[in-house]
Amino acid sequence: MNREDLHQHYSEKRPEIESRLEEFKALREASDKRLFKELVLRYFQLHRVRLRRLGKPQKS
Repeated sequence: MNREDLHQHYSEKRPEIESRLEEFKALREASDKRLFKELVLRYFQLHRVRLRRLGKPQKS
């Protein structure tokens, strides 16, 4: 991915990225339990995306 591709990708995803950044800002004040839950959720989301890219079946 070159610089122009990255810029276009960011431009297309900007509303989603900014929304997630706002969520992240709100989490700064959250409890450790809430932060851990968010971390685990993001980990599994990333894992699922990687499995899809590899074409592996997913469990629901």
